[in-house]
Amino acid sequence: MKEYQKKRSDVQMMHHKFWEHNNIHFSTAKESFEDKVRGATGCDPTPAQLSQFYKSYLQDNQKRHMEYNLRWWKANVELLKPALRAELGMFDVGSTAMGVVRGLKTVVCVLVGLDPQVRRTAQGVSV
Repeated sequence: MKEYQKKRSDVQMMHHKFWEHNNIHFSTAKESFEDKVRGATGCDPTPAQLSQFYKSYLQDNQKRHMEYNLRWWKANVELLKPALRAELGMFDVGSTAMGVVRGLKTVVCVLVGLDPQVRRTAQGVSV
């Protein structure tokens, strides 16, 4: 469980750091673009100009975003093994096995038309 929690925390931190850096990078580039447009026209950028900026920004940073996505997907796939171990570790194997046996007994009793709640002994039926 602790292995999974540690790895999950590391993946979340990687995710957080990437987007924190990306947001700063985007805001800086956007402010620079707005300043450039204001200097050239004396007006704020129009929605069409901002749309062109955003398209350009995404194209310029496509490789970086793709690398991040690959790292993110790989990290999440690598979390599956410790997550499964943590999930299975939460079960007591003995009690789980007994639960399965009881469940199978109930299914068999229902299929043959017996009441699964009635205990049967070699001497007969006891309630």
